[in-house]
Amino acid sequence: MKTYPASTLYISGKKIDNKCSNVLEFLKLNSIEAQVTPSKSIIINNNETIIENSCQLILTKIKSENLKKDLWNKLKIKFNLNCAHLFIPGVYEGCIMNFICPSACDLFYK
Repeated sequence: MKTYPASTLYISGKKIDNKCSNVLEFLKLNSIEAQVTPSKSIIINNNETIIENSCQLILTKIKSENLKKDLWNKLKIKFNLNCAHLFIPGVYEGCIMNFICPSACDLFYK
């Protein structure tokens, strides 16, 4: 059971409020320690450009198995997310789907 250093997860979606308050409440209910910073993201998909609310989650004390089971699987269902950007210093940077299951991003975007 490996514990990662402070890791950063970037999420954006239509179900996230503009201050990330609903994400904070979700994390609290699931006992996940994090610092959450709200922002905005510009998404271009199928020639449509939209602005979405986004959150930077700095996760502390996250264990490898909890990242998928306790965080990502619940987050993606609750906020209808397709993917997120994950940064674990010295370990990984890229699509969270590819971290959880290598080449999952490639399958998702084909």
